[in-house]
Amino acid sequence: MKLELVHCERLSPELFERHPVWAEYYEPDDEHRMVEDGFDRAEVQRELKRVKYSDDYLIPFINYDKPSPYEFTIYKASATVNDSKVLFATLFVMENTVNSVTIFVGNEQFVLNLTDSDFSEEKELCAALEVKSIFSLTVRSDKGIEFNERFESGA
Repeated sequence: MKLELVHCERLSPELFERHPVWAEYYEPDDEHRMVEDGFDRAEVQRELKRVKYSDDYLIPFINYDKPSPYEFTIYKASATVNDSKVLFATLFVMENTVNSVTIFVGNEQFVLNLTDSDFSEEKELCAALEVKSIFSLTVRSDKGIEFNERFESGA
């Protein structure tokens, strides 16, 4: 498989149709992880050099049936708002712990920090969806990590 490094600003539902799990390049050891995941070492080195070893790039994580060896991994998911609106979402995972969910509405992204009692962009998400509340909110992973949580409120 050809290695594809994608700038984090290109995070989109279409990206997750190509690969359901992506990791952020973070440290030099990630080069070795990419090779272990099945990419050619010469190609990995060439691509990392091309992007100047920037941590602004995402790496497809191919063997997502195993726990991610990367510091930061993003998984394809879905979010159901008000038990009725199903939206494309992603889960941001740090050290194999879900930290936040990003919900996509059109071209906009709304990040809800799941480790904080105050869902940071909840009001903006409500406005974009033209709803008074996003609750009940259910977030489910599609691939690679087990996550199926229901939130009755942000608190």
